[in-house]
Amino acid sequence: MKKTGPVLRNIKKGNVYGDGQNKAVSDKNRIGETGNEYDEKIRKHRKSSLLKFIIIAIIAAAASAGLYFAWQNKVYSSYEVISSIERKDTATTKYKDYNGKIIKYGMDGASCTDADNTALWNQTYEMQNPIIDICENYIAIGDKKGNSIYVFNAEGLQGEIDTLMPIQQIEVSSQGVVAAVLEDGEVTWINFYDKEGKLLVDNKTTMSNSGYPMDIALSNDGEKLAISYLLVNSGVIKTNIAFYNFGSVGQNELDNLVSGYEYDKTVVPSVEFLNNTTAAAFGDNEISLYVGSQKPVVSGKIEVKDEIKSIFYSEEYIGLVFDNDDIENRYRMVIYDLNCKKIMEKAFNRDYDTIKIEGKKIVLFNELECSIYNFRGIEKFHSAFDNEIIDVIPVSGFNKYLIINASETEKIRLK
Repeated sequence: MKKTGPVLRNIKKGNVYGDGQNKAVSDKNRIGETGNEYDEKIRKHRKSSLLKFIIIAIIAAAASAGLYFAWQNKVYSSYEVISSIERKDTATTKYKDYNGKIIKYGMDGASCTDADNTALWNQTYEMQNPIIDICENYIAIGDKKGNSIYVFNAEGLQGEIDTLMPIQQIEVSSQGVVAAVLEDGEVTWINFYDKEGKLLVDNKTTMSNSGYPMDIALSNDGEKLAISYLLVNSGVIKTNIAFYNFGSVGQNELDNLVSGYEYDKTVVPSVEFLNNTTAAAFGDNEISLYVGSQKPVVSGKIEVKDEIKSIFYSEEYIGLVFDNDDIENRYRMVIYDLNCKKIMEKAFNRDYDTIKIEGKKIVLFNELECSIYNFRGIEKFHSAFDNEIIDVIPVSGFNKYLIINASETEKIRLK
């Protein structure tokens, strides 16, 4: 009876035979196998298990790849309407996608709604020609040729700006700083305001000294400003792209100018910060990309040999559309990444009024038709609609879109 306790304790420890090694030897001796034969069986068992695991992993990977390939190539021929809301705004109301929400703006005010048309805020004003810019959480709406700018975020109105001269263009940063191009006869002013309307910086330009500012772009952080200046000298056209830094780095430079580039015999009507550190200058014969958190430098160029029909872009990609010498496919679109690498080229035959990049899809539409392409050049969806399309906006959820038309807003799912 005295031995019972220790024996039970050894069993609990898994050590009836003294240790694991002695147990393994005992097992081998009991079944009449040598140590080498037993080890060989263990090796074969492990090899067989590993082989089975590899085969299962390969099958799973192949199945996943097959599903992904099928999804990439799946074409949706119809759609279902999930919800429909009657439009009660005016025919001149315009729409903008705002972080999954919808901004409606017009001559008499602006409002923000979610995808289900629930009102988040509303603001009245009077403008003759409202223009808008959105950067992350901030929105600026100004009266072109007028003197008023309203600054909003997701909570509503954050401030008003009154300018002394007519507004030509506005840009807003992610902090609510607004850059405004103002006309003053032969002089053009490019002024910076905080969201409450305080003048931060004023920058005077003249045609004789700098040229005519064709376009401006403000970085997300509100520190860097790109300006495209058009100059004509003795009948020769030239464009200067200037980068200004209004942060601590630019304070050490004359007029805050940190870098500049000349383009002979080139017109650059558009500049844009694609993200906070990457800018693009869209010229008639080339597109230049610049990178830099403080002093942007040229990072690459895309040569343009044909006349550009449309330019569209996102934070990661640039898209161009050209006319195509093909009766069956009258247009050609090309997508580049920010390293100027061509990642897709597609000939197509869809007429459109609007084309844009949404994630890794290209959405294009005209008054009554909409098409969606992926970056493999596959037309994932095409459909005609009964009412005039004003905008097509992706919303959260698989293959869900808002179709804003002349009479209602429909949330649809592709099928």
